[in-house]
Amino acid sequence: MTRIPVRVYAEDSILDAGVTTHLRTRPEVEVLPDAARDPRPAAVDLVVAETLDEPTLHTLRRLQASVPGVSVLLIGRMAADGLPAAAACGVRALLYRQLATPDRIVAAVVAAAKGEGVMPGDLLGDLLAQVGKLHQQVLEPNGLTVKGLTKREAQILELASQGYDTAGIARRAGFSERTVKTLLHGVVVRYGLRNRTHAVAHAIREGLV
Repeated sequence: MTRIPVRVYAEDSILDAGVTTHLRTRPEVEVLPDAARDPRPAAVDLVVAETLDEPTLHTLRRLQASVPGVSVLLIGRMAADGLPAAAACGVRALLYRQLATPDRIVAAVVAAAKGEGVMPGDLLGDLLAQVGKLHQQVLEPNGLTVKGLTKREAQILELASQGYDTAGIARRAGFSERTVKTLLHGVVVRYGLRNRTHAVAHAIREGLV
C-alpha cells in the first residue's frame, strides 16, 4: 500500500500533537514534519481550526498557492455560506472536529487524495438548497444551466458530440442551421476556443454535456 503523505496545520501545538499522534499509527498515511525540516510536498494538507475565519482562509490560500495538493478541513463550526470560499481555497473534504474520529479523518484524507469530496450531512443539505435557489433565481430566468450553458447550447453540443453535422443538429433540435451556427459560435467565443471541434472536445472534457 502506498502511504498518502499528509502535513498537519493546526491553530496550536496541542491540536497539532493530538491529530499527528492519531495519524502516525495509521498505515494509510505518512505524516510529514513541517516543510522547513522536510521539503517534500504533501498530497493532502490537513488544516485544523475552530472556524473559517480570515487566518484560516489565509492558511488555505497560502497552501493552495505553494503546495500542489488538496486540503482537508477539520473545523469546530462552519456555516454553509462559507463553503464556496473553502472550495475556492482547495478544500476537498470537511469534518467537524467534535465528530472527527481517527477513522473518519483517515477516510477523508484518502477520499481527498482520490479527488473525492466529504462533507457533513447538514452542510450538504444547505449547499443543495443554495444550488437550487441559484438555479431558480439566477440561472433559470436567464435561460442558463448550472453548467454555464443555455439549454439550447447544451442541446446542440450534445448532438454535435454524437457526430451530427449542422444540418443534422438543426433537424433534431428544431432550429434553423443559422441558429445552430450562431449558438456554436457563441460557445467558441465565450470559452476562448478555436472552432466547433474544439468546443465539443472542451464540453466533453469539462462535463458540460
